[in-house]
Amino acid sequence: MIVELPQAEEGVTNLLPCPFCGIDGPQWCDENGGDWHFIQCRNCESVTGHFYKSCEEAIVAWNTRAGEK
Repeated sequence: MIVELPQAEEGVTNLLPCPFCGIDGPQWCDENGGDWHFIQCRNCESVTGHFYKSCEEAIVAWNTRAGEK
């Protein structure tokens, strides 16, 4: 099931634009009844490289760019 992420509120991590196509506003994708999570771009369908146990972990992965420290 694909669930649209709500607008960021105070205390909620903002998603960076897609690292491949540059579009803002990726989608939150929920797999397996909410047990595993990943972020997917609604434009080019790129996804985080792995599944994560929480939305917070998936957001951190999405926002991490190669070469950043």
